Amino acid sequence: MRQAAALFFILLLATLPACRPKEKEPTVEELLANIESPNIEKAGNARLALIKLGEPVVPRLADMLATGTPPRQKIVANLLWAMGPKVKAAVPALTEVAATAETDLRLTIFNTLEHVGPAAEPAVPVLIQGLRDRNPEIRRAAVATLAAIGPGAKEALPALRRMVQLTSWSAAEAAIQKIQRP
Repeated sequence: MRQAAALFFILLLATLPACRPKEKEPTVEELLANIESPNIEKAGNARLALIKLGEPVVPRLADMLATGTPPRQKIVANLLWAMGPKVKAAVPALTEVAATAETDLRLTIFNTLEHVGPAAEPAVPVLIQGLRDRNPEIRRAAVATLAAIGPGAKEALPALRRMVQLTSWSAAEAAIQKIQRP
């Protein structure tokens, strides 16, 4: 009898968590508000949830990128990077911010655009400007992004060829080859 009572008690304890009310899932608005939370766990969970939501939240993230402060813009650019090619709707906002951003944010945006790949074609003019930047990291990121865009970056070929002539830079040569592929 004691064994049966003990078994019943163990089964009861095992089923109690299932009886608890489920926590309400946060709304997209709540998740967006929490990406800058000083609570690291809360911010991290919000960011992961937004990444999992993916493409449906991209327009909201693009708005936040266009109107946010540089720290917020960097967070949003990193979220968009994590979503990969699905964020093509954010390319105009990424391009606009990159045109005037400080070096660190610009580098983050270029890396995000590289991750977007061929759909980042509208950013080619800003990337061409990046080829002339004083910062070598910006120039490297611009070259890598143009290579990732591929044939859609044909407009950048003259600037890349100038780079090769001036520096014999193998990354620029590789980018030219990727862009010239049919």
